[in-house]
Amino acid sequence: ELFPNESSVLDDSEIDLKPLRDENFRLKDELEKRNKACHQIKSTLGEFHKELAGLVQISSDYEETKNKLLMKEKMVPQLKQEMANLLRENKEIQNMVQVLKNKTINYSKKIVELKHELEQLKKNKEVQKISTDLNQLE
Repeated sequence: ELFPNESSVLDDSEIDLKPLRDENFRLKDELEKRNKACHQIKSTLGEFHKELAGLVQISSDYEETKNKLLMKEKMVPQLKQEMANLLRENKEIQNMVQVLKNKTINYSKKIVELKHELEQLKKNKEVQKISTDLNQLE
């Protein structure tokens, strides 16, 4: 019979519900454990997303820094050439300064010589004047 008549239906007192209740509690516990595990996985996934965003930023910063470094490395040969040019110019200037120092020393010596000659000429002129004066007195 597909549908038993009322006389053959068991009432609640005759059915042992304890295994069903136990299974229901076990399933509820299992569902709660799975929900907690799911919540933990979602939380961990959220942390991973945050870490990933941080890593993406670090990667972006790294690429930017790497590109800046490459640009600066490209400038090194040019800067070396400029430095060599400046050093060469500096050497030329040092040489010019030395030449000017030597000229100044030579001019100073010449001035001293000319002052001495001038003094000699003045003395000679005075001597000549005295001599002329003496000749006129005689």
